[in-house]
Amino acid sequence: MTVAAEAARVWNEREIEARAVPDPSPAVAARFAALWREAVTVARAEFAEARSGWRNRVGQVEAEREALAADVEQVETERDEARQDAAAVREQAAVSSATAAEELVGQRSRADKAEARAEAVEGERDRLVVERDGLLAERDKLRYTIRHAEGLSEDKE
Repeated sequence: MTVAAEAARVWNEREIEARAVPDPSPAVAARFAALWREAVTVARAEFAEARSGWRNRVGQVEAEREALAADVEQVETERDEARQDAAAVREQAAVSSATAAEELVGQRSRADKAEARAEAVEGERDRLVVERDGLLAERDKLRYTIRHAEGLSEDKE
């Protein structure tokens, strides 16, 4: 068991040494540092370019937002004016309707009075027609009587 434990310990130490990464040589470290500097420089340039692009895009979006806000404000102003115009038209229509209703009442009153006068005139006309017919009949009777009386007086002579 001791031998097996010793063998396992030695094996574990070799595995640890095999997994350990040795420090790079100075030439590899210098190349790596140069590559790292280049990578950082390229990344910073790409980042600056991307940030500039996003700043431009944010500026465009802000300009669009401001234009849309101005459009919304204009539309709201037009809407408010249209509401005021509609309210004025409704008020004017109400006044016109009230005036028309008053005028209609007046016209109806005048029409009722005219109808009453027309009925009175028709009644008077009918009465006068009856009276005229009676007078004509009486005239005809009187003429007849006069002619008949003249005819009798001629006979006596």
